[in-house]
Amino acid sequence: MRFIWGVFCKRPLIDEKSKALSVIDIPESLILHRLPPELPAGQTVGLAVNSTYVADFWLGEKDEPRMDVRLLWLTPKGERMEVGTTEINYSNETRGQRVRLFLTIEKLGYHGLGVYELELETRSRKSKKWLMVASFPIEIVLKVFPILLEQPSAPTPAAPPVSSSPIEPSRPSNRPGAPRRRRRRG
Repeated sequence: MRFIWGVFCKRPLIDEKSKALSVIDIPESLILHRLPPELPAGQTVGLAVNSTYVADFWLGEKDEPRMDVRLLWLTPKGERMEVGTTEINYSNETRGQRVRLFLTIEKLGYHGLGVYELELETRSRKSKKWLMVASFPIEIVLKVFPILLEQPSAPTPAAPPVSSSPIEPSRPSNRPGAPRRRRRRG
């Protein structure tokens, strides 16, 4: 079975009639707005990504229809964590066709800012050796938005200056044609 392409995305959509695939929101990086809390050694913070890795394979006429597939998450320090694994098992009738695989990813381990890799590996049922077929680099970055802590020195154009005079009740308009209030008779 030959790997054709793969992509990490938020949402894969398949058209009911044509079976055409659309992938929505392919991230170039994972953005954190604040750093996760420090954890004791040996524990990992999980980043909720709720995404999918879509892979397309070609199942040739002579290929074995059974294959193991796994997705690994490599940290900037070189640590390897298994994100998901599955077995592809297709009957002889699907030979000579493309085969799609959807691997759901709920969380990814956080080990600091930097460039991580999603690696897709396969192995035939006859082999014990995993073969990397795709690698998708993804950077985890921190983007913090500054908070304005002090008042601006001059009023902004959209805000009127503060007045020290007391507020007075509104009065009817004296302009011609303006509606007049009726006085109640008591």
